[in-house]
Amino acid sequence: MSISHVIKSVFAISALILAVCVSMHLSAEKKFRAYDIQERCGQLSAMFWEKKSGKNSYQNHYDTKSNRCVVLEKEVSFKPNGKSVVIKKLYDVNENKLLADLHVDNEKGAPDTCEVLGEKCGSQDEWVGLTKSFIREKE
Repeated sequence: MSISHVIKSVFAISALILAVCVSMHLSAEKKFRAYDIQERCGQLSAMFWEKKSGKNSYQNHYDTKSNRCVVLEKEVSFKPNGKSVVIKKLYDVNENKLLADLHVDNEKGAPDTCEVLGEKCGSQDEWVGLTKSFIREKE
């Protein structure tokens, strides 16, 4: 094996190692940025909820596709006959805007209010399907 062949092999291996290291660094940096954005979303959501004086429970979510920080408010109450009333509201924290609203009296069956991004919907399942892109979890 000639010395020039050895030098070329060492150079090729060094370049490969450098490429792997750069790729690992960029991947770690991307994960850190995603975590940082989610952390800021959590902080903004807490401030949003405090200003709203929310009494119900809420969950915050950061939607990477739409770059939105959202708060999902949930309230479930029960009537004397045991039937439940479910209220869910989805807010865009940055725009301080209601994105989706659902009010279901399970005694009646059909929702009193079912709306996502200004469009009417017909059921709680449809509402969940339409809001899934924002919250990415099962309801």
